[in-house]
Amino acid sequence: RLLPAIEKFSKICIILTSPDEICFMLTPAESENVFLSVRLLNYLVFERGELRCESKADNTIGLTVDVPLLTRVLHNAISHRAQRCLIKLSQKAPASSLNSESNQSEPPHEVRPVLVCVATGPSCSLSHDLPLLAPPLARGPLDHLRALRDSTELCHFYVDLGSILEATCAMIERMRSLGDELEIATSQTGEFFLSLASPGISLGSHSRGLQVIPQDQTVSESTAAASGIDRSMMSDDQLRSLIEAGYCNCELLSLRSLIKAFQAATQLRPQKVLFGIHPQRRAHILLMFQKTEGDSFSADINVEIGLPIIVEHQG
Repeated sequence: RLLPAIEKFSKICIILTSPDEICFMLTPAESENVFLSVRLLNYLVFERGELRCESKADNTIGLTVDVPLLTRVLHNAISHRAQRCLIKLSQKAPASSLNSESNQSEPPHEVRPVLVCVATGPSCSLSHDLPLLAPPLARGPLDHLRALRDSTELCHFYVDLGSILEATCAMIERMRSLGDELEIATSQTGEFFLSLASPGISLGSHSRGLQVIPQDQTVSESTAAASGIDRSMMSDDQLRSLIEAGYCNCELLSLRSLIKAFQAATQLRPQKVLFGIHPQRRAHILLMFQKTEGDSFSADINVEIGLPIIVEHQG
């Protein structure tokens, strides 16, 4: 489910591999100003003790891959019921340059980096050469990406959209034909607002009763009422009151980017979808996955999506 979810944003992905984890990254330059990071501990991807990752950059290797092509290679292995898939970084010359005698008049081809993927099983042995879109990253760009990956600044609070994700996806799909910009708001009272207005028509939704993370940032209904929040008012008036009371963040986002983010979240099927807003900077989505056993959440999978704020917006 991971690669098709990444492909919602871009056909190009950077994979950072180290002895401890593998990280799939999209930077704003490749994905319409959207940031995506999916970090997995290596035991979730590789057989324990089977990964060998060595480089002069703290044993971290950065590879730029074609997402649809990598997806096809892995799906092909699955469809042939392969039980093992060996992936190795190598250097190869293009096939047309291998026959040097028949190409004497042509200039020599440089070798190119490829991922050699060998899938084996009881009734199959498949080999694919997956060309990389660029040479492995040098130390400078690699350090920049690692700093970007590790520089997550959490929002003041988040609301959990897990229980309303499908309904929210359906709503923003209905909004697609009305415009490109969507007003979105989260509140410490556990509310989530969507609104889009175009000439002659407006469409929106207002969800309440959502969990606020961290819990100590929750504002109770009695506190909200004491601050002048009147629940008998229309949703727009309630939103304005929440903003005036300092309990709510409200910004404009790209409808297109939000649709992609929620579609990716739906495909990955997390147990929690935490949505927060850095005022005047970005929206931040964290996906949380439950462990196989028990009720706790896994720290071995870390998925975050950053969506840019379109313009400075005041409610």
